[in-house]
Amino acid sequence: WDFRFFTDRDRFRRPTQNQGSATPFWNKKKQEETESPTHQGLSWNSSAEFQTVQSDDSTIIRGPMKALKGLKTSVKETAKDAVGTVSGSKKKELKIDKEAHIERLSDTIKRLTSEVEQLGGNVQNALGLTPKQAELQAKQSKVLGERRLKAAKVPSGLRHDLVQTIHTDSTLTALEASAKHAVMDKSGDTIAALEVNMDWSIVPRVEFGKEMKETHFMLDKNRTFLNGASYGATPKPVIQARREWEDLFQLDPVLFRFKSLPFRLKQCLHQLCSIICADPNDTVLMINANAATSTVLKSLPWRPGDSVVTFSVDYDATKLAMEHLEETCGVEVLEIPISLPASDEEILQTVEKFLMNLEQPPLLANFCHVTSKTAWKFPAKKLTQLFHKYNISVCVDGAQAAGQHAIDIGGIGADYYIGTVHKWMYSCQGIAFLVTAPHKQDTVFPLTVSYFFGKGYEKEFSYTGLQDFTPWLAMLQAFEFVDKICGGWLKVREYCHWLANQAVALLEAEWDTRCIQDELHRGAMPIMPLPGGKNAPKGSEVKVMAFLLANSITAFCLREEFGGVPTLCVRLTCQIYNDLDDYKRLAEVVNKMNGNYGTVGGSAAVGLEVIKSIIA
Repeated sequence: WDFRFFTDRDRFRRPTQNQGSATPFWNKKKQEETESPTHQGLSWNSSAEFQTVQSDDSTIIRGPMKALKGLKTSVKETAKDAVGTVSGSKKKELKIDKEAHIERLSDTIKRLTSEVEQLGGNVQNALGLTPKQAELQAKQSKVLGERRLKAAKVPSGLRHDLVQTIHTDSTLTALEASAKHAVMDKSGDTIAALEVNMDWSIVPRVEFGKEMKETHFMLDKNRTFLNGASYGATPKPVIQARREWEDLFQLDPVLFRFKSLPFRLKQCLHQLCSIICADPNDTVLMINANAATSTVLKSLPWRPGDSVVTFSVDYDATKLAMEHLEETCGVEVLEIPISLPASDEEILQTVEKFLMNLEQPPLLANFCHVTSKTAWKFPAKKLTQLFHKYNISVCVDGAQAAGQHAIDIGGIGADYYIGTVHKWMYSCQGIAFLVTAPHKQDTVFPLTVSYFFGKGYEKEFSYTGLQDFTPWLAMLQAFEFVDKICGGWLKVREYCHWLANQAVALLEAEWDTRCIQDELHRGAMPIMPLPGGKNAPKGSEVKVMAFLLANSITAFCLREEFGGVPTLCVRLTCQIYNDLDDYKRLAEVVNKMNGNYGTVGGSAAVGLEVIKSIIA
């Protein structure tokens, strides 16, 4: 919209030679600033027309008043400077009366105020807003504005540092989670909340490897399963516990929902938090990591022109979520190119160099703690600190980290941390979690708005509607399985990482290739280049996966640039149900292809659509 704003703006300008003896109370610098003032939402052009430049409707009405406020300040300062710089003789000569100037300026400001208020009404009418709609729009603008400030804020200072030191202490966090778990267990028992009690004394303890697979997992004995990183694998006792939870629920679904479910879910959450070192008050359960990522992205009050930072090696589904932001919110996605392999220091230098060239900080940075496809462990804590240094909030995707590594989520200090339980923690499928820092919790909302809207972060996420809660409840038995049958998380991780090292040594000798990651960055997910896999044709990874499936091996293959060279690799998963014989079999089957990766393929039953469904 274009509106006539000043009708006599020329009276404030410095007179020209043709304008005679008008009083020159403007100095040159102030004149330049006043002749072409620009404020957020407004601009004046040479023809004295008023224009709006903000696309946000809520700022169109507020814009004129903001501009007027700036004009008042500018005029007052100009008058003050003008009166103060005129010499005594000049004052006498021109008979400038300071009070008269101020009075004249006050009259002008009143007139402009009236015109701007009328202009605001014209804009309101142009938008077709009723007074009620204008009121609601103003309320929305206020709420979104406050939320945006919180979403963009990265707290700092001595008080914040002290609170963070206590809040993120892993020992205190684990103690708090364990204590709350015990209290909730006792409270549930007091009100006779139903629960599943497994008799672990009759469950056999066996060695890791083939015996563990045949005794406690339902995995096909005739197949080699090397892709637990995609969806995990659930032990038989945990599956049985889930069925028992379902039986308890069906006794009286309504009574179970309101009496037993709240207590037992809190127990699950507290037990999980004691393992991942996260504050229970900051942690909520979700159905999968993609839902958690979308929750964060869709909760933030984006504006056109905002930006979000991600890494080139991030999860493909997250990149698509960013693409959705581009299309729906006008958000610019800034991708930092990461070339692997690289040391932690090289990664940090690459990121900082990128951030130094940005004109304004993005609203959010997202990166993987452990990447899904390339299985690279990133220095999450140092990266978080680096982004915070540039006043950028951080979301860490830890879907492949929880369980595989001993993680301290509180110590990482991210604003948002997302993880899964089913990939590496032996639960049923469909369990993820979102940990949100206290100063960001007012900005995060469930994807589904339900009964507890407006009740706060924990309450809103505690129940978003009816679903099958039995996988979540059976987490208790998954953690008991690790403790009572496997000997604890330390033993589980030690075996998986030891097996990864043994598998790497075996395949390096068989294939004469070198693992992409060093021991520090691979954990239990080695990336092994196939023999002759450099510069393999595009699409060869799909054909190799099909060939492996046809030969009773489930594994994930990828073709990525490592060291600047497209390389065909296999991503291994080393689990308690695997042993070295699994990787010997893999080596034999791969050797059968003789490097003809562009032409091999599986049987007709293993089609391309099946392969596409086997995602990282």
